[in-house]
Amino acid sequence: MVNQQKNIGINLWSIKEHLTTIEEADESLRRLAEAGCSAVELCLISEMPDAQTMKRLCDRYGLAVCGLHDMTVLENPVASLQAAKTVGSGFVSFPYPQGRDLSDPDQVSTLVEELNEAGRVLYENGVTLTYHNHQVEFARADGALVLDRLVTETDPRTVQFQLDLYWVQLGGGNPVQWCKNLEGRLPQLHVKDYAIGADGQPCSCAVGKGNLSWAELVDHFDGKQLIIEQELYTSDPFDELAEGIRFLSSFGS
Repeated sequence: MVNQQKNIGINLWSIKEHLTTIEEADESLRRLAEAGCSAVELCLISEMPDAQTMKRLCDRYGLAVCGLHDMTVLENPVASLQAAKTVGSGFVSFPYPQGRDLSDPDQVSTLVEELNEAGRVLYENGVTLTYHNHQVEFARADGALVLDRLVTETDPRTVQFQLDLYWVQLGGGNPVQWCKNLEGRLPQLHVKDYAIGADGQPCSCAVGKGNLSWAELVDHFDGKQLIIEQELYTSDPFDELAEGIRFLSSFGS
């Protein structure tokens, strides 16, 4: 087994097609551990085994649970808190503002209120809420960048951020600058590389094979949980994820 890198994890959305049964999940987590992965971020979706089962399998292979992605955390933070406690995670991430029109400033205000309330519930019970961005937060509502509003209007004690480098780049932002902007509120980074595919469209790729400014980004790795996410593969997904782990490990992560 490759030595596990203590702050490099994998978001399991990356291999969701290989987690549809308990048997598949067992084999997939074994392969991640053998690749040097030390932690995984669970996704609370019906297509995967339940959180308790995933925790049991993670324990079997020495994998920590570094976070949860839960679409329901804003509407039911108590249930998310219970799930986090079940798997031993100190973080729950709100992964996507589905069904919200972020060009509407009133809907952004509502999102801020919901983040603050859910963040308070988790914070008071020893768990941290993080907000996971996509490109949609780089829209403007009444001239204000949505991500700026989320940063300035949420409570810095109770709402942290999980910056996804790929989506920052796709949204027209500067990933390095946003790491600086969020310093002190950025316990986790979603490490998803940015490439241009054969069809000329943006796509993810094995970490280190794309166009992100790694020489500058590495300065912002210290003290952060790095979570690899990849959605497009040209070969075996586990081999490409292992390649990403080796790349990040080369920086002394």
